[in-house]
This record gives sequence, structure tokens and C-alpha cells, in this order.
Amino acid sequence: MKEKGIISRLINNILDLESTRLPLWLLIIIVSILFTSLGFLLGIYVHPLLMLLFSSVPIYPIYLSQFKAQKYRKAMILMVVWAITISFYIILLTMVFPSLASKAVISGSSYQEEMFLWIATGVGREGDPSAFIPEQLINAAVFTTLSLASGGILATLFGAYQMNYMNYYVGVLLSQVLKSTPNNLFTVVLLSWPIYAIIRVAGFVLIGVATTIPLANILFYRKVELKTIIRFLLVGTIFIVADIVVKILVAPFYQDLLQTLVNTV
Repeated sequence: MKEKGIISRLINNILDLESTRLPLWLLIIIVSILFTSLGFLLGIYVHPLLMLLFSSVPIYPIYLSQFKAQKYRKAMILMVVWAITISFYIILLTMVFPSLASKAVISGSSYQEEMFLWIATGVGREGDPSAFIPEQLINAAVFTTLSLASGGILATLFGAYQMNYMNYYVGVLLSQVLKSTPNNLFTVVLLSWPIYAIIRVAGFVLIGVATTIPLANILFYRKVELKTIIRFLLVGTIFIVADIVVKILVAPFYQDLLQTLVNTV
């Protein structure tokens, strides 16, 4: 028990971020950009797995610190800030260094090719409910299980993996606008991250918070708040279902519009 107490105090000291002079949202942005930059270089010249690790793991202590303080909504907001930051940054890196980004981002090129085929022909998982519904339900189940088992850190990795290749695709997409008029660029920007994918990320963040609480509360000797867990989990599940429904309804319209605006050859 004494050894367990020492470990717990050490973790508490590491996660004591409330005294920092920087707002935590700004700290998340800075950490995300710095470590993603390093991960990008290591992903190119060493192994792409390092890009995944460096773009996700360094923000975890900041995220977990909010569970120590039982500030679950703030944890959710910080995770959203992280998701937005790495999305913009990886899209930018892909647009500026496309060939290097293809080496650094796991599954980036294969996902981009799949999406471009769907845009050009309408054929592919993106527009086929019989293909994407089982896949998305499996992903949600895997994400939930990983988060419960690891206090959220493995789920953060899993989420980063999916967002990174999505962001790579978006970066390539924005580089292939047929006529780079302000109107066309603005339209492709709006269509690049479809509304259903944004809903899905929100659902994953909510489920991630809910499933991090149990292990975090054990770690910090807090009482497990079952009502809070159920509330986050329920809303997150509603978002996951909404993602599927909205995708069924609007994915064909996204494909039609992008087909006229983007060079997929």
C-alpha cells in the first residue's frame, strides 16, 4: 500500500498543471504543434508510428490532469482543442509537403486514394451503408474498449490514427481544387471535413471522457460518479448514431459536389 501511495503522489505531482501560467487550452495547442512537428520528421526518416505517437501521447497528461480535478467538461474541451489543432496542422503539413506527409502518416495515401475513387465514381465504403455502418460500429466498440482498459491513452492513439489519415486526405483534397477561385476553395474547405465526420469525432470525445473516468478515479482515489459516466456515454452514443444517419442522408451530395470541384486523377 505504501508503494502504491508513493506512485499515486508522483503521478499527482506530474499532473499538477493548474499552477501553470499558460491557459491549458493554449498549452494543448503549443504541445500539439511542437510534438507533431517532431513526430512528422521522425515519421519520415525513422518510422511513421512515431508520427502517431508524437501527435497524440504528449497531450495525455494535460487531459488526464482534469480527471484528477474531476473537471470532466474541461477535459472534453481540451480534447476538442487538441483534435482541431492537429487537424489544421497536419492538413497544412500535407499541403506544403505532400510527398513527405505520405511517408509520415499511417494509412494516409491508401485512405486518400479510396476517397478519391469514391469522389470520382461514387464507388466505395464512404457511400455504402452496408460497408461503413459495421465498420463504424466496430471502431466505436474498439475505441470504447481501449479507453476503458487504459484510462483513455490507447483510445487517444486510436483516435489520432483515424484523424491523421483523414487530415492527410483533406490536405491532398485542398491541393487538387480544379479552379482555385475563392468560391471553389471555400466550398471544398466546407466539404473536406464532412459534417458527419465532425459529429463522429464529438461522439468519440464524449465516449472517451466517460470511459476514462473509472480508471482515473481509481488512480486518484476518487469516488466513481456513475451518473456522470452514463450521461457522457449516452450523449456520445447519440452522436455516433447521428453520424451514421447523417452520413446515409448527405454523403451522396458531398460526392456529387466534390466530383465537380476536385481533380481526382
